[in-house]
Amino acid sequence: MSASYQPDFQLPFEAYPSQKKFMQDAYTCFEESRFGLFESPTGSGKTIAILCSLLTWLRDNRVKDAVSRLGPKVDNDEGVPAWVRRSMEAQLRSIAEEAITADMERLTATRQRLKSDFVVTDEGVRLRSGAKRGRDQVGGAHQIAILESWCTLQTGGVTTTNSASSDARPTRKKIQVVICSRTFSQLNQYVRELRRLGALAGQVKVGIAAGRNHTCVNPAVRAKCHTNEDFNDRCRQVACEYRQDVSPLVEASMCFPMDLEDLRAVGTGLCACPYYAAGQSMEECDVILAPYVSVFNPSIRQHTGIATDGNILIVDEAHNLVSAVTEAQSSVVHAKAMAALVQQCRSFTGKYMGEIGGDNETIASIEKVAGILSNCGKALSAASGSPRVFTIPSFMIEVGLEDTKFHDIVAFMASGDFCRRLRTLAERMWASKCKGVAPTDHSKRNPHLYAVYDFRHFVTTLLSASEHDRVIVTSEADDVAIEIFNLAAGMFPCYVQFQRLTQEAKSVLLMSGTLSPMEEFITLSPSSADPIVHRSPPVFPMYQFYATVVGSGTLQRLDVTLLADEQGLELVYDSSSREGSRELAALCRIVEAAASVTPNGILCFLSSYRFLKNFQVAFENSPERAGVLRHKAVFFESQGALMNASCLPGADKGSSVIADYSKQALGKGAILFAVYGGSQSEGVDFADGLARLVILVGQPYPPDDIKLRLKREYFRAKCRSPGHILILATAKQETLSRSQRDVYARLADDMKTIMCFKTINQSIGRAMRHKGDYAAVVLLDARYKSAKTQQWLPPYVTQALARDQVQSHSSNEVTSLKQKLDNFYKSQNK
Repeated sequence: MSASYQPDFQLPFEAYPSQKKFMQDAYTCFEESRFGLFESPTGSGKTIAILCSLLTWLRDNRVKDAVSRLGPKVDNDEGVPAWVRRSMEAQLRSIAEEAITADMERLTATRQRLKSDFVVTDEGVRLRSGAKRGRDQVGGAHQIAILESWCTLQTGGVTTTNSASSDARPTRKKIQVVICSRTFSQLNQYVRELRRLGALAGQVKVGIAAGRNHTCVNPAVRAKCHTNEDFNDRCRQVACEYRQDVSPLVEASMCFPMDLEDLRAVGTGLCACPYYAAGQSMEECDVILAPYVSVFNPSIRQHTGIATDGNILIVDEAHNLVSAVTEAQSSVVHAKAMAALVQQCRSFTGKYMGEIGGDNETIASIEKVAGILSNCGKALSAASGSPRVFTIPSFMIEVGLEDTKFHDIVAFMASGDFCRRLRTLAERMWASKCKGVAPTDHSKRNPHLYAVYDFRHFVTTLLSASEHDRVIVTSEADDVAIEIFNLAAGMFPCYVQFQRLTQEAKSVLLMSGTLSPMEEFITLSPSSADPIVHRSPPVFPMYQFYATVVGSGTLQRLDVTLLADEQGLELVYDSSSREGSRELAALCRIVEAAASVTPNGILCFLSSYRFLKNFQVAFENSPERAGVLRHKAVFFESQGALMNASCLPGADKGSSVIADYSKQALGKGAILFAVYGGSQSEGVDFADGLARLVILVGQPYPPDDIKLRLKREYFRAKCRSPGHILILATAKQETLSRSQRDVYARLADDMKTIMCFKTINQSIGRAMRHKGDYAAVVLLDARYKSAKTQQWLPPYVTQALARDQVQSHSSNEVTSLKQKLDNFYKSQNK
């Protein structure tokens, strides 16, 4: 791309300067096949900006991409005369332009034809009642004009057509953009923003990848299935009428961008399965929207038909990337689940002895392995109080599995109906056991109903493990976890798996509202070039945001001076002191002071569920409780559940507690106590009055567990490397630059701090959600005063802290907190 070239970005509104820079940098990332790290705060319009940038790039490069796939490149072949090269290039370009024009004409014509059958609005796509099909109308040779083969691009103008078979797949190859995010609600947001781009969006075909459990529209199947494994087993067992003819749904989804809700609604109206429709259209899509697991899990990615080689990969909410990749690759079983699986196998053998025939030996092997895993987990964990780490061979020998025929077990569990039948038997056993118990969903109450699937995944992973993998045995409360941890040549599975996924991609772009600290993400960049790093400034004016540090002082209440920290010392909420009576009492007093002047909602994040529970006990027995309740309803996050209300008379225990909190926050006012990294630290939009104040208590440093130590060892090995190191067991060696080794050195030294502040910064991000929002952040811990600590915070937060320090004339932070908050909120309501 020429340095003077300015792409024509066609947003439906006048873009912010920061959006223009965002789109230009993203375009450069795509054009130069670079690795990008893009940080843009919530409310900055990054979703529509990235869509506009990538669709503009696709528009500008559609012909060039098609030409490059038509035949061998001759532009650098010295044996071919220049006039021949020019003639061939002109011919190829003409063929590509004609094919693209024809495809756009077909797309436009099909959209026009379908308009009478569909209602398409900014809110979604729905089928008109007169266009719905009954089940008796499903079938026939419905031809899909929009999916005519793109073999024109491969054969130089000779068009072939696919049969009407529902298994036919389009054969055109082209650059695709794969956008993955954490949840379907975030992916649905992309579809909504795409609709706003008008003609630009009309040039592309959009698909969404989802599992059967999210897409099934057969009411009979949905009534009997609860998990993706249930749906997969049921679909293999039953010939579903909804998959007989999915071509009308394929056609409609290629014409009109649909989110998951649209696909399900239209699929229901057409009696067509969205899962199979999405699978058939995947290769024809220009933009594919997918959840993390569909991209980062190799088997799911292959089955879905998502490819990253030669394509553009955009990872949204990329601050979740490390945990997402690790989760997608993880394989763990628990001793109790394996003990339950042994009993299930015995019951299965006894019940179906006459039917299983020659499979009896394999089922006995499954029972044996599950029993060994159950017993060895207890024995190995009892031998040492700390986690034990084994190589794969040493683990097999240690527990006596070295002669087990794992290939036979995996083949048996993958090909037959055993897993489904065993799960069904386990469900019946549990229902029988629960007779006389109050009617509930027994399948949800049985913790080991799907033990056979965990076992299958574990054994499959064990079979494919290499010398770079380890088995970690860890005690967990009253159970034992046996985990295969992928160390592959670096003891850091995310790095290895991400490199495998993206090494052949055209371009990779990670983006999030908060990526800082970025060191961990920089290591994911290929060593051949430095990444493009983009940081968008906040979209809100700084006078709408206030931040301060509280670490010591006294508090004036009812004309009586009370010590916030009874000994007049600094307040430090670390693991050794945060649950002390002095610290808990100080927190109660500070919360009361803040609640008396803060409008609407307050979020208060604490470091752990244990700390939260102990604080809840202290708060409910404190004199400050009555003062807080005069101004705010109070809620506490509950581990293992969505939320639970506390101290709120008349709260509807059956409703969503976040809904109760929201209602109270926008009325009388409310305060929500939650845990860093919990369900409320990200993923919930606390806009406007839902988070006028965010209090961060302490710093959530992660425990120094075995995996963290392995990561540090990996980083130290990398930064010590004088030059060449092996990245992948099957990959070539690469040379790291001095700057890259410096990044690894910092990771080795500061890994815990980086993980800590990644969580802190996500929690801070709950405060400001758009340019018209206003909020304050209180950092409650003396450690936040340190300049070294503040370097890990977002720039706009450190800027606000510096302004507060200049304007503060009181030596007592707690005394001045109430007044400073009161002044800030009054300034916003003028």
